[in-house]
Amino acid sequence: MQRFQAQAVINRPIDTVFAYITDIERLKQSMAVFRAEEYALDLGGSGVSHTTLIPPVRQEKEGPLQVGTTFRQSNGSLDHPLEATMEVIEFEPPDRLALKTMSKLETKYTRYVLESLPEGTRLTQTIETKSENVFANLFNLFSYNMAQQQLNQDLTDLKQQLET
Repeated sequence: MQRFQAQAVINRPIDTVFAYITDIERLKQSMAVFRAEEYALDLGGSGVSHTTLIPPVRQEKEGPLQVGTTFRQSNGSLDHPLEATMEVIEFEPPDRLALKTMSKLETKYTRYVLESLPEGTRLTQTIETKSENVFANLFNLFSYNMAQQQLNQDLTDLKQQLET
């Protein structure tokens, strides 16, 4: 299991931050997992790189975010499709949101914890990944630093969007 965590203090009230992170259309602007992105990976400094396009996540049924809301993401090629399903597993306004993402390769838990502070809101995002797949574990091992950097950047972007 791998664990990533990032934290930011955002100069906005907790209700404003929670409303933002639970609005998927807004999250598409700031969180990499929710938008189409192209990644170039240098696997272990070997000079071998791989570029992949990760398509955006889409909500399966329209409606407000709540426990049980699901999202889908299709990835991969026609020969080797890879689908992931994301489900809201915890929804406690204004201080907790948790998502479970499942694919053939891994299960990922993403948790957002918000804490009200005099200067705004502390937002902590934690991601834990679990896999029985040897190749997924190797990929995660090689990409750990990149994933942590992306998480840090996502929270920095989120903070900037909320504070401007």
